[in-house]
Amino acid sequence: FFMKKSLSIVLSLIMIITTLCALPFTAFATSTFGNVGSDVTYELTSNGYLYMRTTGASEDYISTADYGANDSPFYGKTNIRAVYIEENIDRIGEGVFFNCTGLEIIGLSHATDLDEIGEYAFSGCTSLEKVSYSNKNGGSIDTIGEYAFEGCPNLQSITLPESLKTIGKIAFNNC
Repeated sequence: FFMKKSLSIVLSLIMIITTLCALPFTAFATSTFGNVGSDVTYELTSNGYLYMRTTGASEDYISTADYGANDSPFYGKTNIRAVYIEENIDRIGEGVFFNCTGLEIIGLSHATDLDEIGEYAFSGCTSLEKVSYSNKNGGSIDTIGEYAFEGCPNLQSITLPESLKTIGKIAFNNC
């Protein structure tokens, strides 16, 4: 009796292990990390959410003199669906998210130190629908640069802060 019971348990364990090994393996979501300037880091998750962190201003990647030349790590990326700017970021540099055609949402609600959105920062983001901003955490944006949101035809909602002093030339052209 004991021998049959032991054999039964061993065979059951073998069946369970064999079944578990045959199941498909699903990889966990992964992230890519990098820098956008010397003090600003980012995390881009595999589901398309980008978080800008640390302190300071992101680097400039485009200017009117170099229009079209852009070496931003995000230039023309279609896999970025949402961008979240977190606290301690004081400036979004020129052209950082230029032509990110898959970008749908920009979250600025935790950007308590954000003072400026640079020229061409989100220009050409053709899928952009919403820019979420709330100054309930003490944030204040002073300047939106020229062409910052130019060429975002699907932009339906943007909340502008009371602290805003300057909106650059055709910042919302073709929106």
